[in-house]
Amino acid sequence: MAGSRKIVSARELDLLRRLLRERTEELERANERLFMATQVKSEFLSHMSREFQRPLDRIVDFASCLRDGAMGEVNSDQRRGLEAIIIRGMRLQRMLQRVLELCSSDLGMAVFLPKEFPVHDVLDRVVKRLRETAKKRGVTIDAGCVNGEGTVTADEGKFSFIIEELATNALKFSPKGSRVTVRLRDVVANGLEERFLEVAVSDQGRGIREEELEQIFKSFEVGGGVAAGPGSLGLGLALVKHFVDLHGGRIAVDSRAGEGSTFTVLLPKGGPPVRMARTPRVLVAGLEGELLGPLLARLREEGYDTITAGGGQDALDKGISMAPDLCILSLSLPEVGGIDVCLRLKAHERSKQIPVIVTAPLPDRSAKVRSAQAGADGFFALPAEMGELLLKARSLIAQKLNYDFLKRNYEIAASEAFTDSLTGLFNLRQFWLSLEHELARARRYRRQCSLAMIDIDFFKQYNDWHGHLRGDEVLKEVGALFGASIRDSDIAARYGGEEFMVIMPETGRDLALIAGEKLRRAVAEHPFPLQETQPGGILTVSVGIAMFPDDATTARELVDAADQALYRAKRRGRNRVEGHGAPDKG
Repeated sequence: MAGSRKIVSARELDLLRRLLRERTEELERANERLFMATQVKSEFLSHMSREFQRPLDRIVDFASCLRDGAMGEVNSDQRRGLEAIIIRGMRLQRMLQRVLELCSSDLGMAVFLPKEFPVHDVLDRVVKRLRETAKKRGVTIDAGCVNGEGTVTADEGKFSFIIEELATNALKFSPKGSRVTVRLRDVVANGLEERFLEVAVSDQGRGIREEELEQIFKSFEVGGGVAAGPGSLGLGLALVKHFVDLHGGRIAVDSRAGEGSTFTVLLPKGGPPVRMARTPRVLVAGLEGELLGPLLARLREEGYDTITAGGGQDALDKGISMAPDLCILSLSLPEVGGIDVCLRLKAHERSKQIPVIVTAPLPDRSAKVRSAQAGADGFFALPAEMGELLLKARSLIAQKLNYDFLKRNYEIAASEAFTDSLTGLFNLRQFWLSLEHELARARRYRRQCSLAMIDIDFFKQYNDWHGHLRGDEVLKEVGALFGASIRDSDIAARYGGEEFMVIMPETGRDLALIAGEKLRRAVAEHPFPLQETQPGGILTVSVGIAMFPDDATTARELVDAADQALYRAKRRGRNRVEGHGAPDKG
């Protein structure tokens, strides 16, 4: 009853604020270290996810519970404080996700998975996510495809990020009553040989000063400027530029102060060529000035980025951490000799596929043999054999890029093996693997883990009336809603037919029920096509919640418990959330 409800204390609110402030400070310190480094190791990514992402999720969830009165009444001052915590926390969640995406994009081709997809699907999803923000700001979003609904070959996640970040940036600087325009169209450049997808995002905001344009895509270098925004880290537009470059595209800005801005992105329709997926990088170590300058100049003329190292240890560290496409090492490197550096690079898991050339001032048959025994791909005397070295470098880099291309295609096929082709969520096989993994971790650390089983109400009736193609579109939209509504630490999967699963690690029953209600509401409030023919005039879902270890101790038992809770939700009228073991009122 209302009279017995707990009142949230100022001490509890202060504790929540302090937790959020501590996480903010830790994240910002990590960001500074991250962008000072040239490469981020995969272990650090796992650490970032574990140490920042999930605690931040819990803070936002807890603040939302307090604000909504789920744990006691709050006064107006406390409500305003909670709103500020939630807004700041959600902003940090988004910032953290961008940092992780940027880290991953530098860890190799495994996270760059181009495939062909319809561009209008991505545009529709992005616009739906931004409509509420635009409405609150009093700004209209006008989006569409100009000349058809065509396709593009690109990394769908990064392509979506490019559009959303540019549109979000436009909204940020648009005055009330103005319009943000997003246009996608096919264009042809240089005759009929090069076809591009053009993405143009325009606003009617204050524009960008000329002195800001040169720095707009550089992270951390625009202190409170247009790219960064007051108090932000300036990651957004830097990531956009990074992802455009990754696709072999280009981006331009047309702006005048006081007259608004237009960002234009051109991406190759057929996807990036192998050589354009990224610019090849060459590490040059230990050469003297009279040789180093001409070699670097010739490499840059070939279109390569260059990295230099002074000693052998420096060359070894950069060869492993920066993953160049070719290493050119002097035989007489200080600290660790060139042959030893080559041997260690070829023995390390992260650098064993990188080709290595060893150089010496004069021909040396003995050194050439020892270099070959260490795994070197070439040995040249400089400056006498500069031309031969460059020819060999071109061949070795082409082989390395072809290897990366084949590796990427293999990883695309591997990703499709655990992804549901219709919804893009995990498939049934990957669901069971993920659930077993999360339960094993929950047992090890004595944590909770909840599972939501979700079923679309009366879906057979929708299919029978409108056909399976329409039904598939509903499944795709529901999958997209779930993907957008869950936390980054949660795992969504299609279980089969019209049933879905959401695994919620480190989540107890109360928060899981709140999360289930969020998913139910997202579907009920979504304007599905032809939903007026459904009972009640809307398309809905029922949700069953079960928790480890209270409701079950194995993966199979947990699924059964969630299924029983879902059955109760169906029996009690559908379009509702039920937890396992809740009292059944018939």
